[in-house]
Amino acid sequence: MKRVLSLILAMMLVFALASCTDTPDTDANGTTTTTAQSAQETTALNEGDGETNATTQAVGQTQANSSIATTTAVKTTAGGNNPTTTKAPTTKVPVTTKPQPTTTKPLPQNVDYSAKDFDVNKLGTSLRVVGRAVNADNKVTAQFTDGGVEFNLICKGDVTIKINWTRGPGLLGVVINNDEQNVTNYKITTSTKEVTIAKGLKAGRYTFKVIKLNEVSLNTFNFLGVKFNGILGDKATQRKIKIEAYGDSITCGLWNMLDQHGVDGYEQGYYQDGYSTYVGFAARNLGADLSVVARSGWGLIHSPYGLGYDGAIPKIWDQILPSTIPDLKWDFSSYVPDVVVVNLGTNDKTSGKPTAMEMSNEVKRFSKELRSKYPKCAIIWVTGMMGDFGGYTASMQAAVKQLKDDKIKFVSLPYNTSGGQWHPNLAGHKAAGAALQAEIEKILGL
Repeated sequence: MKRVLSLILAMMLVFALASCTDTPDTDANGTTTTTAQSAQETTALNEGDGETNATTQAVGQTQANSSIATTTAVKTTAGGNNPTTTKAPTTKVPVTTKPQPTTTKPLPQNVDYSAKDFDVNKLGTSLRVVGRAVNADNKVTAQFTDGGVEFNLICKGDVTIKINWTRGPGLLGVVINNDEQNVTNYKITTSTKEVTIAKGLKAGRYTFKVIKLNEVSLNTFNFLGVKFNGILGDKATQRKIKIEAYGDSITCGLWNMLDQHGVDGYEQGYYQDGYSTYVGFAARNLGADLSVVARSGWGLIHSPYGLGYDGAIPKIWDQILPSTIPDLKWDFSSYVPDVVVVNLGTNDKTSGKPTAMEMSNEVKRFSKELRSKYPKCAIIWVTGMMGDFGGYTASMQAAVKQLKDDKIKFVSLPYNTSGGQWHPNLAGHKAAGAALQAEIEKILGL
């Protein structure tokens, strides 16, 4: 009997240890995905963006006897009441190396490596806002894709961020020491309050970038602070090259993590990586900062998904938190890009509402508005990733020529519709990113 009890206790211990294991998944693009929570229940309300109008109730469970993360859900779509199973990406053993401290600057003497628990206000100049986000009320809030924070620490051991995540489940991306080829993605839900983004670090200087990978309609990311062992690092500064992008679902990375057209049963927030997009790859390869203003289903002038002429990106281009505080306006002097990328027209083509002349006029008007904020930047209008803009393409190209501005270009990127809902998959985004990167390098003389 005692041997049986001992065996049962041993099995329970193994079960408990397996449940605590957080094993990430590394894909061919240098992206690692891990689950930041074990079991929780969330309700995701996807706002009306046409492709994603659904309410999802999900329960996420990490299996105790393996490293596979499975999410089960009941999803009700606008078209009916048939329940489906919502899937999350599988998690495998990663092939990664532990981040090493930077060695460009010696450490100060007698560093205090005691445990710290700092809110945003205590991080001072070692913290900066990344992308279209705002630092206010002792938190940094991001709704747009790729918005978040970057902070510098002199530390060792573990680093854990404190967060508040609202609305639907999704992904956070983490980059350590500017290693843009190795991004770790963490699956987040509304019950996730802390995420350990580094473990067992050697004493040294580290830079951590934490960004929201989903679009504005899916969720909101609030960065509340960080727990670490050490002291604050140097002042956080913007990168030498800065890129800003305006777009629709392509720029959001909608369903780019699927290599199939069907999306039934897949949790959208876990299959949308807004940093592994054409402009994300270009920025990462250039070591550039990236700010994104994009929404699925929206157009340059008109959205075909119920929003009509209200679904135009130029109408929200100056906003920071469109889902909650649309009157809060962006300070354009806080981030002055070297290059602005505009990928709009696919949804206008789908709706067929604007005339070719209206599209031409809006290309010229929006280009001039961008130029008024950024007198020296290059502006690249792009097309082609889901096909050209049909009858609009020629008029938009002509509009760019009529502006007679050598720093405004019209570029066609490689076609790919191999991802979910006929959107580009990761391979398609990577190919388009290489083409965009080459164009940026040519424009900037790199």
